[in-house]
Amino acid sequence: GGGGEGGAGGGGVDFDGFLAVVAEIGRCLGVGSKVFHKFGAHCDTLEADDSMMHKLRVRMRFVAGTVVGRNWESFFRDQDTDGSGSLTWPEFHHMCRHLLHLTDHDNVLRTLFRKLDEDLSGEISVEELIDFVADPFEKQERGHRDYDRRARAAAVGFEIDVLKRTWHRLPTEAEL
Repeated sequence: GGGGEGGAGGGGVDFDGFLAVVAEIGRCLGVGSKVFHKFGAHCDTLEADDSMMHKLRVRMRFVAGTVVGRNWESFFRDQDTDGSGSLTWPEFHHMCRHLLHLTDHDNVLRTLFRKLDEDLSGEISVEELIDFVADPFEKQERGHRDYDRRARAAAVGFEIDVLKRTWHRLPTEAEL
């Protein structure tokens, strides 16, 4: 059914039919034959699978550690030159190319950037980048430090009597 005719019958679409469908999409979008370039660019990103991401993570960690030693996290934090807590694509790309000297195709780097840019803001959190690069043990340690920091922040609003094993909430400034 339909496979040799370029139609979408029960058996699918042959290559000529596929090209015709893509060309029609280009026409409907008003981009004409540029649709083939856009389609090809998106197909390239499929090459950036999990194993490539893992290899990229390991290389980023190794190079950052080589540049600054044991405190490799500081390397990534130092890339946030404006103190916003995040990196834009140009900042990330510059870091990868000129500081980490990564030679991966831009599509691979762009795919990683998109994976880390979960809210589609066009920026990635430096902390999320550090979490991506960290090995599982380091992630666990970071999680404990973050939990301790959050617990200390939450404890500020409470007074605890260890001997009596009691606690009570302190009034906020607004309540005073």
